[in-house]
Amino acid sequence: MTHAEFVYPAYALTIAGLVGTVVWSFVAMRRAEGTAGIAARRAEGTAGIAVRQAEGTAGIAARRAEGTADKDRRR
Repeated sequence: MTHAEFVYPAYALTIAGLVGTVVWSFVAMRRAEGTAGIAARRAEGTAGIAVRQAEGTAGIAARRAEGTADKDRRR
């Protein structure tokens, strides 16, 4: 018997295990995101960014002049 009779099946098992682990992790991640509602929070956060960009630099400058930076508003 040659070593190839053991090495090739070992590689096949390793690759199959790797693919299985990646698929299992992806499915678990998607399930967890759905449960936690992360997708909804991301959508809300994206809308907030669009609003801040729509304000333009004048709105940002006015807020800074008032002394309320974005970090202070989040508290």
